[in-house]
Amino acid sequence: EWRALETLRARLAAQPPDGLLMLGIAGRRRAVHVETRAVNQARGLDAARCRPARRITAGGVPQRRLRASAPALVQAVRQAGVDAAPSRDAGRYLCNAAYYVALESISGRAIPVVFVHLPGRGRTARQPVPRILVALSALLRTLMRA
Repeated sequence: EWRALETLRARLAAQPPDGLLMLGIAGRRRAVHVETRAVNQARGLDAARCRPARRITAGGVPQRRLRASAPALVQAVRQAGVDAAPSRDAGRYLCNAAYYVALESISGRAIPVVFVHLPGRGRTARQPVPRILVALSALLRTLMRA
């Protein structure tokens, strides 16, 4: 729900993590996608049937970018035997909004953050869970070394 963004913002301010791997499901994607940016735009009804403000952060920068190497993160997933690709951005719905809030909240700090969309269909979506977990673990290790 859109209102959860303020909870995320508060928790990241109160207890900044050492690193942050965020996950979402992208129903139409067929591979794991490493999101390279989040945009300061939001749209769509959430589960509570609420509509967001047009901007995630009023007066905020138009976009925030992944600071780690997207090709290195994608390669870590691929080396674990899972199809992966970089993605231009995380869309305009809750995944993008959560990513934007996280990137904004850690701005100016050396805390690695990435948002990964898991596929909702195709061969990769049917991979055994342990294989996906190994791939995400490799991605997280690569992120933390960045």
